[in-house]
Amino acid sequence: DEISSVLRRQKGASTKNAVPCPILVKHYNHGMGAVDLCDQYTAAYHLDRRSKFRFYLRIFFDLMDVAMVNSFIVYNKLHPNELSFLDFKLIVS
Repeated sequence: DEISSVLRRQKGASTKNAVPCPILVKHYNHGMGAVDLCDQYTAAYHLDRRSKFRFYLRIFFDLMDVAMVNSFIVYNKLHPNELSFLDFKLIVS
């Protein structure tokens, strides 16, 4: 029931406005930061773009994508701004 305010950017505007938001949603969004980052990286350079593979190969490729992104996130925390994700993926592959 508690309401907090968060800053959100409106479409087409460069300024941020305060918008009311429940505390639970604010905590949830704060905790989901790494998942959103993982989804962003896997969508950019996905291993398999075709659906002709069998289901177990698609699961394997998805797990490989998640493992690659997680290793890049850890690498990027240890060595900030050294490599882009594409360069990291090319070196590891």
